[in-house]
Amino acid sequence: MLVIQSLVSDVDSQITLDAATLSDLVSQASDIQSALDSQFVWKSAFLSDMNSDLSSQIGGITAGVTASDMSDIASRVWADTIGARVDSRILVVQSNLSDDESQLDLNASLISDVDSQLTVTTASLSDLHSDMSSQFDGISGMISDVDSQMTLDTATLSVLASLVSDIDSQVNLGATSNYLSQIHSDLASGIGNVSVTLTASDISDIASAVAAAGGNVSASDMSDIASRVWAMATRTLTQGAASVEAAVSGSTITVYRGTTWSISLTGLGSIATYDTIYFSVKENVSDSDNDAILRVKDDASGLLRWQKAAVDTATNGVITIDDAGAGDITITVLEAETANAVVHGGYYYDVKGVDDNGQVDLISFGSQAFNVRADITRAIT
Repeated sequence: MLVIQSLVSDVDSQITLDAATLSDLVSQASDIQSALDSQFVWKSAFLSDMNSDLSSQIGGITAGVTASDMSDIASRVWADTIGARVDSRILVVQSNLSDDESQLDLNASLISDVDSQLTVTTASLSDLHSDMSSQFDGISGMISDVDSQMTLDTATLSVLASLVSDIDSQVNLGATSNYLSQIHSDLASGIGNVSVTLTASDISDIASAVAAAGGNVSASDMSDIASRVWAMATRTLTQGAASVEAAVSGSTITVYRGTTWSISLTGLGSIATYDTIYFSVKENVSDSDNDAILRVKDDASGLLRWQKAAVDTATNGVITIDDAGAGDITITVLEAETANAVVHGGYYYDVKGVDDNGQVDLISFGSQAFNVRADITRAIT
C-alpha cells in the first residue's frame, strides 16, 4: 500500500507540473495572438488610409494617360521624396509581413510542440493508469486468494471440530477405562479361584518326586509341578458357570446382552415409606427420562423405557421388593428386550424413592458403573 501511495503522489505531482506548464504556454500563446492582432489592425488601418489618399488623388485626374505617360509618372513618383518614403514604407510592411509569417510559423511550431507534449503526457497518464489498474487488480487478486484461503481454513476447522465432537460422542474414555478395569478385576478374581483336578496317577507322580527328593521340594520341583498342572488337557472351575461373574459387584452392575437380567440390590436401607420406586439407566446424567436406556417402575407400569423408546410390553421389566425394611430389591428385564441391547460400558444408574407426601430420595447411585457386555450365543429361544 505504501508503494501505491508513493505512485499516486508522483502522479499528482506530475499532473500539477504539467498543468502549470500548460498554463504558461497558453498565456504565451495569448500574448502572441494579442500582439499579432494589434499589428494587423495598425497595418490594415495604414493601408486603408493610403488607398483612400491614392483614390482621391487619382480620381481628380481627367487627362488621358499613355503607356509612356505611366512610365514617366512612375519614374517621377519613385524619384520623388514622397514616393521614396512610400516605397520605403511598403518595404517595411513587406518586412513586417515576413516577420509576422515567421512568428506565425514559430507559434505554429510551439503549438505543435504543446500538442505533442499533451499527447505524450496523455499517453504517460494512460500508461500510469494502466499500471495502477494492474497493480490494483493484482492486489485485489491477492486479497481474494487470502479471503478464499481463510474461508477454506474456517471450513476445514469446522469439519475437524465436527469430527472431534463425533469421536468424543462415540468414545467415552472414562467409561472405557472403567470397563477395562472391571475386566482386569474379573480376570484376577477368576484366575485366583481356578483349581485343577488331579488324577491318582498325578498324585502318585508328585509323591514319588517328593520322596525321591528326600522330602525336600526345590524351586525347580515346584516349577515342574506347575508345568505338569497347566499342561493337563482337562482343568475345571470349582464354581458353577452361572456364577463366573455376579450381576452386582459392589456398586458396579454388569449384565449380558440377550439374557434375562436379574439385578439384585441389597442393603439400601428401609424403603417401606416409599410409594414408588424407580430404577433408571442413562448414557449421560443430563439425559431426560425419555432418553433413558432402561427405566422401570415398581408397579403395574413396569418397564417404562428401553433404549430411549417406549415399549410394547410393560411386563418385560419389573421391580420386586424383596425386603422393604432392609432395602432389598430385584430388577428383572426379560431377554425379549435385552436381545437388542447395545454393548456399552460406563452407563449411569440410580434408584429413586418417592412417597405421597412429596418426599423424594436418591436411594442408590452408580457413576459409570452399569456395563452391558456381549453374549456369544445370540439365540434366545
